[in-house]
Amino acid sequence: MSKNNNAAIPVAMPIASGPDYSAMEKADKHNYATNTGANKYSQLEENDGYGWGQSSTYLVDAEKSLRMGFVRKVYSILMVQLLFTAGVSFLFIKSTAVKQFVLSNEWAMWTAYGSMLFLVIVLSCCGSFRRKHPHGMICLALFTISNAYFVGVISLLYAETLGTDTLLEAVLMTAIITGALTAFAFQTKYDFTWSNGMFLSFFMIWIVFLMFMPLFPLTPITRTLYASIGAGFMCFFIVHDTQVMLGGKHKYSISVDEHVFAALNLYLDIINLFLYILRILGGRR
Repeated sequence: MSKNNNAAIPVAMPIASGPDYSAMEKADKHNYATNTGANKYSQLEENDGYGWGQSSTYLVDAEKSLRMGFVRKVYSILMVQLLFTAGVSFLFIKSTAVKQFVLSNEWAMWTAYGSMLFLVIVLSCCGSFRRKHPHGMICLALFTISNAYFVGVISLLYAETLGTDTLLEAVLMTAIITGALTAFAFQTKYDFTWSNGMFLSFFMIWIVFLMFMPLFPLTPITRTLYASIGAGFMCFFIVHDTQVMLGGKHKYSISVDEHVFAALNLYLDIINLFLYILRILGGRR
């Protein structure tokens, strides 16, 4: 054979080493680990659009936004109630025809008082009814009309006996105290909602005591003391009901669909505070 024929014979090359099964096993384990649920959740947390941390932040922000919308709605309803009540009282005092009608028709005042009691029981006890729209708002509007008439009669009587200066002084004091207590309820870290049961018990004892007061002689001092204690209770309830409405970290809070009930509570607190202050000023004179 020639040299050229020997060079054409193919020669098999030896295999250097077998496949690295250990490396393949490690790669499989790595792929399995990266596809487990825990690792997927960690990847989701790093994802800007679907991170669990950011989604929980979004939920907190949404809840705060919803609560603040609820607070604005309650204060809007409350402002309409107070302005309507003030307008009715102003009309009773300044209009001669209305004044004569009110003073000569006592039945209208007692009708308004009875309607007010009936409606406040309905709004307080029938939760499903007051949460319906527009049933709750209609019932609240009727209550506000009845209460405005009753407060207007009382304001007229005080204006006739003590003058309008005393009435304006009571309105100014009520506005200042209510504003200060509301700001305090918004800013303080102390939770007044935890003590609602205790103060409610004291208030019920106070109501029972008032039921038996006509059996004892009433002096200017006892009337002033009674009015002062009542005003103190109303100051507490303004702070308490404000914090219940705000929710957040307070122990007790009201649902965001209870705007009728929240407005009713604050309205009664402010009106009763005004009446107690009016009685204190009246006893001073």
